[in-house]
Amino acid sequence: MGVRIDTRSTTRDAGLPKRSFHTLRSLPADIFQGSHASFFDMKRKLAERAKGSDAVAPFIDREGYLRYIDRAEATLRDDLAKARPKAESAPSAPAVW
Repeated sequence: MGVRIDTRSTTRDAGLPKRSFHTLRSLPADIFQGSHASFFDMKRKLAERAKGSDAVAPFIDREGYLRYIDRAEATLRDDLAKARPKAESAPSAPAVW
């Protein structure tokens, strides 16, 4: 996980990620899937499904969904903190998200 940050961005979009993470957390998502199996622990879920009688139960994973969002937000915060010193010396330009 990681994000590319345009260090020339202005502060006008500073609230965008916060609103996005808030929105993601508020979604009633119980079955979490993503573009890569590792995002939602597909191997473990398939193994649990093979052992159990309920083929759907291992995929009901609200906690895993929220953990993924927490990791993504932490990564973004870290990347922004690393980019901040560069942004202070860079010329101003329109924000790019």
